[in-house]
Amino acid sequence: MRTCEVYATIQADEIIVFDKAYTDFDQVSDLDFRDVSWVSLAKDNMQYRIAKNLAKGHMKIMKSLIIALQGKNKGVKLQRV
Repeated sequence: MRTCEVYATIQADEIIVFDKAYTDFDQVSDLDFRDVSWVSLAKDNMQYRIAKNLAKGHMKIMKSLIIALQGKNKGVKLQRV
């Protein structure tokens, strides 16, 4: 079974965990569209700019940001926690 076929079976409100090296942002955009949550470690060289600080004023949250990717995937917005 191909990877995209596996992702097609994941239902809304499920969570998928990716390896740190996974960078198929078209695929994760599709998962977002279908209300599937996903988690991955950020690559060390990931280029982004901070679009919004979500943790401001929350003492127990160390960092939660909306980021916009730069470079090849420029404009893709993600939440970084």
